[in-house]
Amino acid sequence: MRRLAPVLALALWGGLAAAQELPALYNVTGVAADDVLNLRDAPDATAALVGTLPPDARNVEVVDINPAGTWGLVSRDEGSGWANLSFLRRLPDQTFDDLPAPLDCGGTEPFWTVRVREGSVSFELIGETTHEFRIGDRLRSRNRTDRWALSYARPGAGMEGVVSRGLCSDGMSDRVYGLEGDFLVTDGSGMTLYSGCCSLAAP
Repeated sequence: MRRLAPVLALALWGGLAAAQELPALYNVTGVAADDVLNLRDAPDATAALVGTLPPDARNVEVVDINPAGTWGLVSRDEGSGWANLSFLRRLPDQTFDDLPAPLDCGGTEPFWTVRVREGSVSFELIGETTHEFRIGDRLRSRNRTDRWALSYARPGAGMEGVVSRGLCSDGMSDRVYGLEGDFLVTDGSGMTLYSGCCSLAAP
């Protein structure tokens, strides 16, 4: 958690135009086979090193871009760090006309996950409950381009959710996410709201 505050402060300074296109998946490019792409705690080549990416890394999630458009904030399981965008190539055909999918969401205390895939959504309250939904509805906000709703139901259980663009912390790690998620789950135990963060999953 020590690095999260400065990383978030810098991330929130990102341009509005970039925010309209993020998060997005990138591939590492132009890095020698015997080298790595450095991740730093600020968008600056002299900033402290916080991690690396291998030269063949694929589906790297970038959640923010600095105002100059030269560095991207990379989100990964071990935390977050800034990478020089000269060595990252955005995957084509990524738009936000529809809810991004595949998508992984989760939260803590209690730990839960929501996995959005083409044609299905699953909810799991770790160690307690699992719901699998196969048919449902998804739609983008009529007057906002940065949020989407989903609604799924089956006999005995239902789930409605809103996913929106916005930097998000899970409260337990240094990782910064590019999407927020709120999910209302209804089943035999009643109605419960779960709030957390979401990340793009590899296609």
